[in-house]
Amino acid sequence: QIDGFLNSFNKVIEGNPKSDKLVYYNENIQLNDVIQIKNGLVSEIGRLQLDLIGFDQIIKENSNTSNIENTKSLNGKLKFVAPILLVFLYLLLSLFIGFYKTQSQKNKES
Repeated sequence: QIDGFLNSFNKVIEGNPKSDKLVYYNENIQLNDVIQIKNGLVSEIGRLQLDLIGFDQIIKENSNTSNIENTKSLNGKLKFVAPILLVFLYLLLSLFIGFYKTQSQKNKES
């Protein structure tokens, strides 16, 4: 109804011939109040549509948990990979230290 009122008001204004003379059109229509009411109604319709989306189920599901275990890449297999990796790093470090000691002994002898 507000749209129809605004369209009819617009037609009355556009129907008047344009001239170079200034004419005031005043029928004590409070157009600002009508536009504010329309804006309030549009925002209320938007809020009600958002509420309608929230009411699609009686009991809303807050979280969804599943018992599917992620077994891709190293996830879940780290308990087997970590000890092997640590042993490999220990052996690599001990070989490096042994090599360093032999080279330092050779350097002292020369």
